[in-house]
Amino acid sequence: MLETHALRHTDAVTTISQGLWEDMSVRGIPGDKITIIPNAVDHHTFAGPGAPDSALGARLRLTGK
Repeated sequence: MLETHALRHTDAVTTISQGLWEDMSVRGIPGDKITIIPNAVDHHTFAGPGAPDSALGARLRLTGK
C-alpha cells in the first residue's frame, strides 16, 4: 500500500521489466509515467579474459557453481 502511494505521487517511475511495468499499471499508475530500463548487461562489452580465476573462485567458495 505504501509503495503504491509513493508511485502515485511521483512524476516518473523507472522499472527493470515489462512484468513490473504491468504490475504498476494494474495499480493505476499511468503507463506514460513508467519507463522500462532493462536489467541486462551486454556480455560483449564486459567480456573478461575468458578463463576463470580458480584461486579466486576457491576463496569465494564458488568452485562448481
